Amino acid sequence: MDKDVLTKSEYYAERIREVEYNYINSLNNPDDISKVAVFNGLISQIYVQIFKPDRRTKEYKDNNYNNLNNSILNYDDTELIKNLWEMYKYLCSKYNIIPIMLQFACMVGIGKDTLYSWLNGDRRKASITHVALAKMIHDDCEGIILSNVANNNSVGSIFLSKAVYGYNEGNTLTIQTSDREPPGLSEKELMAIVDERAELDALPD
Repeated sequence: MDKDVLTKSEYYAERIREVEYNYINSLNNPDDISKVAVFNGLISQIYVQIFKPDRRTKEYKDNNYNNLNNSILNYDDTELIKNLWEMYKYLCSKYNIIPIMLQFACMVGIGKDTLYSWLNGDRRKASITHVALAKMIHDDCEGIILSNVANNNSVGSIFLSKAVYGYNEGNTLTIQTSDREPPGLSEKELMAIVDERAELDALPD
């Protein structure tokens, strides 16, 4: 891996840990971090404190942050964005949250339209590496949801596997039975992922 990318990744990993630590310690009940609404607050703080550009600075005016993106990130640095995705995915796993592609985009300041253009292979905005990155993120989300179905039989994950990824009882999806009731997804989280899929499906081929 490129040394400069590794250095940037380490820097952002440390900053994310710092924001995470401060945010959780500001909660009346730190265990609430596993609630979707509270976790969303953490994601918002990570964006505001780390990735949101300060338009008042000379640095912003000089660099213009790549076509006035809402992030300090260089969108062409796909290796760094991939590493940031892994950091976000780890946070989700740590707090038992289903990762959502659009939530990651909000965390690092990648615009929804930009992300969709990568996933859709828009040659005006997406290189081959951008397309591969977006597909990897999308496939990661799908794989995690299907794993939850197979291992936990959670109602939320079963719903998402059908509504978002088109699985049903007639294909290869196998739903295991379980005596334990795992933590479910909130209606807000379910609909956020379903809405994301609907917008993707509406894109032209």
